[in-house]
Amino acid sequence: MKTLRLGPALATFAALAPLLLGACVKWQREPDFYADTLTDLLESRSDAVAACYDGYLEAVDPAAQGALTVSFEVERNTGALTGITVDAGATEVPEALAACVTEELASLTLSPPDVNTADARFTWVFALGSAKKPPADPFAGAQDALLACYGEHLAQVDREASGDLVIDYAFDPETGALREFAVVADATTAPQAVVDCAKDSLAAAKLDPDKLDARNTAGRRTFELRYTPYTEE
Repeated sequence: MKTLRLGPALATFAALAPLLLGACVKWQREPDFYADTLTDLLESRSDAVAACYDGYLEAVDPAAQGALTVSFEVERNTGALTGITVDAGATEVPEALAACVTEELASLTLSPPDVNTADARFTWVFALGSAKKPPADPFAGAQDALLACYGEHLAQVDREASGDLVIDYAFDPETGALREFAVVADATTAPQAVVDCAKDSLAAAKLDPDKLDARNTAGRRTFELRYTPYTEE
C-alpha cells in the first residue's frame, strides 16, 4: 500500500507582542512550545494529507513523490492560518497535490490562540513505500480541557506556574476506552490544582479501536505546561 511519510520543519517565529491579562489568560507561548503545538496541529491532518497523496497516486501518477513546503501566518488572538503559500523553490510535487494539501490546512485554527503572530514554514516529504504514518493521539480531545485548567490557574492563582503532568495509561483495544490511568506523582511537577482539574478529562479519553496500535495503546505520556507572562520593561 502506498503511504505518506511526513517530515515537518518549522522556522523561527515573529517577535513577541504585548500580553494583556484580564478576566482570562491570553496565551503567549515560548517559541519551542509554540512550534511543538503548531506541529501537532498540522499533524492532526495527517490522514487527510495521506488521502490527498493516495488519491493523486491512484488518479494521476502512481510514481509521484517529493517534498512539499508551505509558508503561512498564524493570526494573533484568532489562531487562524492565513496566507498559505507553496514555496515553489522547495517543492517537488505537482500543483494538484499541493493544492489538495493547502485546502486542508486552510480549515485549521490554533486553539487556544496566541497573542503573537507567527510566521511558519512546514515541509512534508511524500515517498512511495511502507513507512507508517504517526499514530493517532488518543488524548487529543482532552488537551483543550487540560489547557483550560492551566489557564484558569494562571489567571486566578499563579501567573508564573509551570510544570509537567505525567501519566501512565493503557487503552482497551476492543472498546478504545482507558482501562488503566494513573498520575505519576514523582514525575509530575505541575501544580496539584491543575492536575486535579485535568485528570478527569484525561481519564475519559477514548479512541476508535481501529486507530490503536502498539505505539499508542499503552505507555507513559508527559504534558508540558509552559507559559511566559508579559512584563513591562
